[in-house]
Amino acid sequence: MTPPASPTASRSASGQTTGLLLGILSFATWGLLPLYLQTVKPTTTLEIIAWRILLSVVFCLVVVLVARRWKVLVALVRDWRSTLWLGAASIAVFLNWTMYVLAVELGRSLEGSLGYYLNPLVSMLLGMVVLGERLRPLQWVAAGFAVLSFGTMVVAYGEPPWLSLGVAVSFALYGLIKKRVSTSADPIAGLTVETMWLAPVGGALLLVVGLTSGITMGNVGAGHTTMLLLAGAMTSVPLLLFAAATARLTLVEVGIVQYVAPTMQFIFGITLLHEPMPAERWLGFVLVWIALVFFTIDLVRDVRRRRRAARAAGKPVIERDPTGEINVV
Repeated sequence: MTPPASPTASRSASGQTTGLLLGILSFATWGLLPLYLQTVKPTTTLEIIAWRILLSVVFCLVVVLVARRWKVLVALVRDWRSTLWLGAASIAVFLNWTMYVLAVELGRSLEGSLGYYLNPLVSMLLGMVVLGERLRPLQWVAAGFAVLSFGTMVVAYGEPPWLSLGVAVSFALYGLIKKRVSTSADPIAGLTVETMWLAPVGGALLLVVGLTSGITMGNVGAGHTTMLLLAGAMTSVPLLLFAAATARLTLVEVGIVQYVAPTMQFIFGITLLHEPMPAERWLGFVLVWIALVFFTIDLVRDVRRRRRAARAAGKPVIERDPTGEINVV
């Protein structure tokens, strides 16, 4: 007779399903960003980023109010270590937003999608450099294909794909920092603190835009204004979903789910934005996809190995990744 599942295992299965749904929704929302950015033209990169920051602050404060998280927010602000880490996270995500929006504005959304494809590989390398992790054989193979992809893209673009690298490194750093504070920071309160750190930057950017090119909010049309007002939700919702998903998923699951966003962006870049894809650029993308296949196979094999070893020893599985530790029940 099969013994009944323990409450811990049931909660784990439920949490995994919830995490997968949250992760898919998060990355699917990010996947829609190229289309969203087309709807707010002729707004410049600086103004888009300014509104994303300022409206995110408003959105997060409303969520805190509705969810009755004021006490949690105040407690987090008093925890100066976590608050400083969230300040660092806000810098990383600000750089990520700026470079991706700039890529789309310059007609190089495919370069932005490549950056998100490279992100898990960059996270792997960060684990090696920052945390002293040792790469396994298949991870070295994945890294080798990533280097080949990088070299091919240098040929394709005539220079290193700086926007791709910027997008990949900034988001990998964001994930690393967020995992550092995931156990001490409530997702809603944590994102609110992040946006509050950036509020002065958003205000300064809006002032610069107002003194130079001019603010487009309210001056282009009702539809345009409505879409710009959605910038806060388009920014905060996927970040909230991402924070909630990473707390419930294993590294393998996060690694697989995050391919949703760059795949959508890649498809939109080719079919709707009609960006050029010469043979050498196709080759670069194929090489990075091969790298991700090896990367994912390695993750799956490593988790299965850890589970078998832990079960044999009668212990819970602890999966170590470049951004922290996740319990696998």
